[in-house]
Amino acid sequence: MRKVDYPDPVEGGSRIHYTIYITNTAGVVLNGVQVLDVVSTGTYYASSDPEGVSSGSTVTWTLGSLAAGASRVLRLTLGTYTGFRGTVTNNITVTASGGIVAVTWRRRG
Repeated sequence: MRKVDYPDPVEGGSRIHYTIYITNTAGVVLNGVQVLDVVSTGTYYASSDPEGVSSGSTVTWTLGSLAAGASRVLRLTLGTYTGFRGTVTNNITVTASGGIVAVTWRRRG
């Protein structure tokens, strides 16, 4: 998994754009693939493509099956509250059926 963010740093009252690249490197089909993105305090969900489900501080995408070697691209836009100062921390976990954790990614910045 790889994740790109811009702008960096971000100012309060502006938006942060993330592009998330998910690749199945397991060599087998993964079923029940979900991506969970826990967003930082001081930010809020603005939009995503494909549409994710936002609940509290977590955005969830249900991707279904991902063939061996297949990739998916997710785009996420977060807003920051006016007056926000501090560090944005972003945590992503990709899971598959059977409790398999494919990858966890953390970004502070």
